[in-house]
Amino acid sequence: MPDALHDWIVLRQDAVVWVAGLISLALVGYMVLVFGRFLVYWAGSRHAFRHNRPAAPGDPAAFRWHLVIPCRDEEAVVTQTLAGLRASAPEAHLWVIDDDSEDATRELVLAAAAHDPRVHLVQRRRPHARIGKGAALNAAYREISAWLPESTDRSRVVIGVVDADGRLDPGTLAQVCNEKALGRPDTGAVQIGVRMRNADEELPLPGRGRAANALARALVRMQDVEFQANNAGMQLLRRRTGSVGLGGNGQFVRLTALDSLTAEEGRAGRPWPERALLEDYESGLDLRLAGWRLTHVTETQVSQEGLISLRRFLTQRTRWAQGNMQCLRYTGRVLRSPHYTWSGKAEVMYTFLQPVVCVLLVLLVPLSLGITAAGLVLFPAETADFQLRYGPWMLLAFVLATLPMVFWGLAYRRLVHPDRSRLTGFLWGSWSGSTRTTSSWSPPGPPSGCCSDATAGPRPAATPRRSPSAPPPHSNPEPPAPPPPRLLPTPPRSPRMSMCLPPSSVAVVLGTRPELVKLAPLIHELGDATRLVHTGQHWDEAMSGRFLRDLDLPRPELLTGVGGRPRAGQIAQSLGQLDAAFAEDRPLAVVVQGDTNATLAGALAANAREIPLVHVEAGLRSFDRAMPEEHNRVMVDHVSDLLCAATPDNVANLRAESLAEERIALTGNTVVEVVRRQLPDAATRAALLAAHGLRPDGYVLATVHRPENTDTAEALGAVLAELDRIARAGTPVLFPMHPRTRAAVGRFGLDGLLERLAVTGPVGYADFLGLAGHAALLVSDSGGVQEECTVLGRPLLVVRRSTERPEAVAAGFAALVQPGEELGELARAWLCDTPERLARLAATPSPYGDGLASTRIAALTASLAEITGSATVEAVPLAA
Repeated sequence: MPDALHDWIVLRQDAVVWVAGLISLALVGYMVLVFGRFLVYWAGSRHAFRHNRPAAPGDPAAFRWHLVIPCRDEEAVVTQTLAGLRASAPEAHLWVIDDDSEDATRELVLAAAAHDPRVHLVQRRRPHARIGKGAALNAAYREISAWLPESTDRSRVVIGVVDADGRLDPGTLAQVCNEKALGRPDTGAVQIGVRMRNADEELPLPGRGRAANALARALVRMQDVEFQANNAGMQLLRRRTGSVGLGGNGQFVRLTALDSLTAEEGRAGRPWPERALLEDYESGLDLRLAGWRLTHVTETQVSQEGLISLRRFLTQRTRWAQGNMQCLRYTGRVLRSPHYTWSGKAEVMYTFLQPVVCVLLVLLVPLSLGITAAGLVLFPAETADFQLRYGPWMLLAFVLATLPMVFWGLAYRRLVHPDRSRLTGFLWGSWSGSTRTTSSWSPPGPPSGCCSDATAGPRPAATPRRSPSAPPPHSNPEPPAPPPPRLLPTPPRSPRMSMCLPPSSVAVVLGTRPELVKLAPLIHELGDATRLVHTGQHWDEAMSGRFLRDLDLPRPELLTGVGGRPRAGQIAQSLGQLDAAFAEDRPLAVVVQGDTNATLAGALAANAREIPLVHVEAGLRSFDRAMPEEHNRVMVDHVSDLLCAATPDNVANLRAESLAEERIALTGNTVVEVVRRQLPDAATRAALLAAHGLRPDGYVLATVHRPENTDTAEALGAVLAELDRIARAGTPVLFPMHPRTRAAVGRFGLDGLLERLAVTGPVGYADFLGLAGHAALLVSDSGGVQEECTVLGRPLLVVRRSTERPEAVAAGFAALVQPGEELGELARAWLCDTPERLARLAATPSPYGDGLASTRIAALTASLAEITGSATVEAVPLAA
């Protein structure tokens, strides 16, 4: 250190020590504030507990009950949730708000509704979906309002909100309408208690080690202590101060109370705040400001799954803290409101300001530690004296901050587990207190007493669909077999990646219509972060433009002079333009899919500019070097930074080529969610078949476009001749003709073979799925159809000499055939046993995953961009 700087510091030793002491005293003051807050809540809640007289249950028949369950991709739990709610609330209507799910949530709800007329589905689609829970709840409010007869007494209608994993205690409705709750006409809303359903699970993380399970158990126990003891006491105190908070799980609101909020200017049809982080707590503030009474019922609870991931726990608490700070805009209205008592105003202000105090603590602690570390280096003796002077105070501060939760742990033991020892309660409280003291970003508890959004609790992962030969996703193979691939669990419903990544920061490069289809879910998941670049390899406004509209995709940056060139020309022309585009506006990451010329050009351009590259559908191998696509996919895999493999077979292919394990992730295939989302409803499919004069399960759907089948008259003629024979035998053959195939038919003079076929022009993707979903047999050389048939449960004859997608063949959905007699013989054989074959395939799961591939790939892409850029994706866990 230069002498001048050292002398300057020495001259100011007293000032440095004074500042350090001031910071330490500030820390002590904060901890004393926490302890003082505890004493107030403890005394108040103890008094409330002592004077709490449970009311007699009310009569649920006096009200009309409507339970709202917001869902997005909840196929793993929605059926159990509906069954549980029907058992605990037999008189209630159940309204599932499907916020544009890409899994089977919608189908499962419709199946339940077919057997239960009180189950209703509210379907939301982007761009009006996935914009917050408040918007979803408002959609339910509008649907319920429209469904109710005009003569309904709306003061007797109650809307309850339950998370997708929520379970109500038996008798909940009777307790909610008791004389102290909705039995009073001035009560606008009721919040019930919350508990963690998995608090006593011995193995919250099956297949993981003892340490991981011990941490998960402790984390869930801490949340249960917090909700059943600390937050319950807070809510009882708030009941006395008139400032009860509402949570998103277990709130019940009178319909006329919601109506009163919609009467405000600009809120027609929107009683819940939209785009708010704490729409539940804010709705409670709005109701109280409007003059409605809010109360908390201790006699019943809703159970939910506690978080078992520390990362998700910290993300949740950060969100609560940020939501509390958003509520600061209510300060003036609360202080001026005649509906809040002075004690209620004080309690609300404390809740608002708690995150601000926590932020100050976050700043003070590192500063204090930094000064101490510098002092140990520069002035050891003075620093030791300083520590002797202030160290005991710091220790006392930590004890004071932890002590409240120790007391709550003892209370929790007495209320919930009286069979456990006092020492156990002490340890539970100590762990809860120390954890919450160190996670100072968040307030001591959720402002409303329970959490409501997708980060509130883990969703049990849907069992990934896999071929019978594939290993279980969490299996541990015996050495020396390689470690299992990173099949990511069902991701939590995190904020869109557009909230984590800068706009247009991820370049998605594609050039063909199948790429548009396969990448559409990922583009939607990335949101505004997407920069869509189309090389023009297959571009015409009629087909590509229609696909963009059907898939709700943005208009892309379109390269010029690529289409119509030979393979080398396409790659060279695309590569030059992409390189110039990336030089001018460098993305954080580049995403390519599959094995097209556009894929290779995008990969080489990213590699040249040292931009992280993500390859979707990595690891496909036909082992047929005569296929240009085989060369493309192998080269792209070897220059990619992230290899998103769709199946275990793809992972094995990558490992066989000695690609680094950390670059490989088993994500599933986006085709599952594409088909589920784009498949038309039953009425639309019926109209589609009628327009073509077809009956279900009574026709063949054929497509041919690959060069190996269209570049020679012999190959194309052999395919068309067999299709003609099928049509002659009485089975209609619908043949949507690709432009390349139409040109080849004319060039080779094969028009006569089309006379008995039902030839159409290219159809939109949704229409194709609708037609394929009812075909007795599919005949195609398309790679995408090999995947789509496994989701639709339809048999397929693949007219190719080899395939890079053997999973469909192994699972029994498809067979590889050569043009000519082999095609015709197998087609006739399969058509003879259509009913049995269709029944067998309907019971066979798709080998291409669980329909969550795009969410996983988006999270991995954002994480890759975080390493090289500035994005953060804390809401999405990436560890298997």
